[in-house]
Amino acid sequence: MIYFLIVFIGLLVLIFLLAIFCKPFNQAIEKKTFSKRVYKKVYKIAKYYDFYLLNEVALNVGNKTIHFDHILFGDKYIFCIGKKFYSNGLNGNVRDEELFHLLKKDKTELVKNPLILHNERVRYFQSLLTTSKDLFVSMVVINNSCKLDEKLTKDHDSLLVNLKNLEKLVKRYERDESVSIIDPVKLKKLVKDIYAVGVKN
Repeated sequence: MIYFLIVFIGLLVLIFLLAIFCKPFNQAIEKKTFSKRVYKKVYKIAKYYDFYLLNEVALNVGNKTIHFDHILFGDKYIFCIGKKFYSNGLNGNVRDEELFHLLKKDKTELVKNPLILHNERVRYFQSLLTTSKDLFVSMVVINNSCKLDEKLTKDHDSLLVNLKNLEKLVKRYERDESVSIIDPVKLKKLVKDIYAVGVKN
């Protein structure tokens, strides 16, 4: 009887400890592996849909150097992709300079909107090209454990997206029947030109 009581108490203690530490532990693992998981997901999309993909791009524009974690060249759109890790949630609007970052249950902080800098990079990138600006999608991938305000995910050409929704979002853009396919010859040349001057070796 005493043995079963000890086992029962031990199980209660274990459950209690898991409830306290499991989420922080899981989030620490998620943070450590986040960049690699984003790369794997983007690579999987590029391979499955036969899209061009450039990683770790650094382009000189005037006296500036602009960086992109990934540029995914779809049949209809060019996806300029960044990534950022946050704790529990983000609230605000796509165009806000700052967003509310939920740290704990009742604790928030103001953080810079990652889209502001990323959008600026995309605009500099566009200035190098003759391609229509309407074909560019600026997106920052956010970890799955971070809950995003819906207003941050709905803009057409600039948005945040949880990693788990990235492929679905790309598919949605590429299925837009009102948009024509980019000339394959021009697209291939564009990718080669960017690779020649902007991919880190």
